[in-house]
Amino acid sequence: MYHFSMFLKPGDKPYGNISNLELKDGYFGASLCSLFTEQLEDIRQSLICNMQRIVIYTLNMPLDEKESYLRAFRAAALLRIKFIKICLCTLERGSEARIAQMREIIAMANAFHLKVLFEGGGKYDFFDTACYQKIRNENTGLIFNPLHYVKEGRNPFLNVMYKSKCRDDIQVLRINDGLYEGGIPVMIEEGNAEIKECASSLLARGFEGYFSFKPY
Repeated sequence: MYHFSMFLKPGDKPYGNISNLELKDGYFGASLCSLFTEQLEDIRQSLICNMQRIVIYTLNMPLDEKESYLRAFRAAALLRIKFIKICLCTLERGSEARIAQMREIIAMANAFHLKVLFEGGGKYDFFDTACYQKIRNENTGLIFNPLHYVKEGRNPFLNVMYKSKCRDDIQVLRINDGLYEGGIPVMIEEGNAEIKECASSLLARGFEGYFSFKPY
């Protein structure tokens, strides 16, 4: 059985029958760490009534704000969020001090049974396999966006996914396509992102994660 998710911006409403949602912090009008218990309960009840689930929630907070992360993780556990994505801008190009702080954040998330995801490529090109392996454990995973690598003029499947030592860590495949010429986004299978090859390779390795869509 395939799993699909939909990325939504504030103000967007879910599309079609895709009930798995991807949200950025602030979608509910405030940061997850600052929502009151009553607000969280209202959100939880709305998700239940609409048969929806937040599968990915992106946090973008300084890594030294551990109390904020603790409150956010408590809220995420209450809302039954599956994955927390931490924006790589917090790593400051992978400095050792930030890496150590990230390990602490991952351990905190694990205490709430939350898995932490990272999305490299694009402006976060520094987040390569070597960087990821410094924080990698059984509680981490990756989001793979082929369009990031198309924009760099790289072959997403043969040059990136196929050669990656961490491809089994991929939990989410972004269904984005585009052209090498200018990185212009196009409809699926009309560009150079090799969506079919990436998806087939993951499924052949027992992929049970999510295929992520973004409304255009």
